[in-house]
Amino acid sequence: YRYVPERGPVAAGESTDDDPLVVRGRTLHDLDRDSFEDPVSAAESKRLLRQLIFHHLGQPELHTRQLIKDLQQL
Repeated sequence: YRYVPERGPVAAGESTDDDPLVVRGRTLHDLDRDSFEDPVSAAESKRLLRQLIFHHLGQPELHTRQLIKDLQQL
């Protein structure tokens, strides 16, 4: 499936492996169930969610990890 922002998943047809919005159907089911035991589903979910965040925020660079480290040092 190819995940289309603002629409959702659609049949991918001819997909390319380098498209970050193309995921397996199992990955979509695993996301729905919050199940990330399958390493492929976990990797595809991470890649997909990162792309969706970038889509909605306009692709700014996020510094979440550094922010958490800084807060832990307080």
